[in-house]
Amino acid sequence: MTVRLYGCPMDTVIRNGLTVFVPRAVQYIAPKPNGDWHASIASKLDGTPALVWVVVICFTPDWTAADADPQMRLVAEFPVSVTKFSEAKAWLSTRTINDLSAAMRTRLQNVYDALGINRSDFTLTTGLLLVIHRMFSAQLEADENFAQGAFTDTT
Repeated sequence: MTVRLYGCPMDTVIRNGLTVFVPRAVQYIAPKPNGDWHASIASKLDGTPALVWVVVICFTPDWTAADADPQMRLVAEFPVSVTKFSEAKAWLSTRTINDLSAAMRTRLQNVYDALGINRSDFTLTTGLLLVIHRMFSAQLEADENFAQGAFTDTT
């Protein structure tokens, strides 16, 4: 089972009569303990999503359905030995864009372009940790509640 990082659309669902915004990735993740996901959704002051996409870190035993969805934009796939956030950070810290396959570099470029994330300063020697931070930074910059210091943890 591998851990992946996606940029994916937000889906609107109704749960218990309430409108809830969830990452598209959720529909492809097996229930705990076989699968799990974590995301931070950038929001407007009224609680609606500030962006049409979200960054999701997730794991599940089978990625077939997610791979078939063209709106699921794979950003990173970690080796099977990576099972904790600290291990993911360490792995990213020791790699650069040049360590990615040509296909993965192209995919990453396409994801950032599709999501409107600036990558103009990226070179083959840019560290993967910086690349991933840029994606999270783009999300935080759009979050009006974060900018206002008015966010709450809903977990």
